[in-house]
Amino acid sequence: MAGEIFHWNLNGLKCKRSPNFKGKLEMIEYSLEKNTTTLIVNIQETHISKEEEIPRLFDTYKHLYNFEKTFANEDDPCSGILVCIRKTEEIVSTEEIVKGRLMHIN
Repeated sequence: MAGEIFHWNLNGLKCKRSPNFKGKLEMIEYSLEKNTTTLIVNIQETHISKEEEIPRLFDTYKHLYNFEKTFANEDDPCSGILVCIRKTEEIVSTEEIVKGRLMHIN
């Protein structure tokens, strides 16, 4: 199946007080829902360090996407990756190579 890969180094998705937080969520929502050709949304530098910090917006799309993630840590608080993969694609394996910075998804 042909489709698009959307990649974004968004420099933070953790702080709701950020002046552009709402705009970031709107762009992600567009990529996940309104753009029906999107197969993968790769978001890096989320600054998210635990599951509870992931915005609720992503719960809305659990029926369409699988979510693979690696979290930021104390030593590298600006890291973190969240990859949304349309459920039409098969995930064979996932490996975190560098915590919060590099992940291999097969």
